[in-house]
Amino acid sequence: MLIAANLCKTYKVPVVTDAGLECEPGTVIGIAGKNGSGKSTLLSMLTGLVKPDSGKVTVDGTEILGNRRLIRDQIGFAPQNLALFEDLSVADNFRFWCSAYKRSFKKTQDFIFEYDKSMLGKRVRNLSGGMRKKLNIDLSLINDPKYVVLDEPTSELDIASREQVLNAVGKLRERGKCVIFTSHHTDELKMCDTILIMNGGRFVYSGNPKEITEIAAKEIAGGFNGFIKNLIFKEELL
Repeated sequence: MLIAANLCKTYKVPVVTDAGLECEPGTVIGIAGKNGSGKSTLLSMLTGLVKPDSGKVTVDGTEILGNRRLIRDQIGFAPQNLALFEDLSVADNFRFWCSAYKRSFKKTQDFIFEYDKSMLGKRVRNLSGGMRKKLNIDLSLINDPKYVVLDEPTSELDIASREQVLNAVGKLRERGKCVIFTSHHTDELKMCDTILIMNGGRFVYSGNPKEITEIAAKEIAGGFNGFIKNLIFKEELL
């Protein structure tokens, strides 16, 4: 299990405050919050890219900070800013990251998305935005991680590509992965096992779609979406 406890990070002002979560294999966690709420900084701490000022992240009881091998073997990360070499072909991007993770390209072609031979030969710069996003996700899976972290994986995608990405998240859950993703689309959160809402750098709600639907039906105008938006934009929570 991946556990984050009491994570805090300040850049002149507090960005993340006392954030914690538990991630079990075979589950999907969705994190919602407006821009600047601390989501990306939180993901960077979960993946070992940013050192928290306090708190820690552990995988199966071992702290990840400074443990590059543990991070490499257990955690996959697809950042919002695509980690792609645009002048290389799709296949060469795979080969590069396979080499970095000491994996065979030939043995690592169980991609979550489909690529025909012509697609593998294309330079990344010539791909559509949707294909780049999907390639970015597949590259995060090269190490066959137990925990997959996706920062806004459906942003700027058309309806068809969004559906493909969400289907991929479902497939990863079926494979026993834990997927943690951030989203600005409240409807995407309905597929999650756990929904976390950030406001002002801290979690202001943790629940599941059924709980939110039941609460919203009794108390909130706008239903499920209205409940989440009220918490995301409620100023007194800042």
